[in-house]
Amino acid sequence: MARCQALDLTAMASVWMSAMAASVLSETLSGLSEQELQSSVLRADDKRGFI
Repeated sequence: MARCQALDLTAMASVWMSAMAASVLSETLSGLSEQELQSSVLRADDKRGFI
């Protein structure tokens, strides 16, 4: 009985950890894309300043 409960707990923990990792990964990817957009906009401003 206790062994089954332990297995359920580890399964729930692994599912929760994978869900957390997925959300962190998606946040990181969206943050990176935002930074790339900002840097590309800054580069465009720099080119305009040189002309």
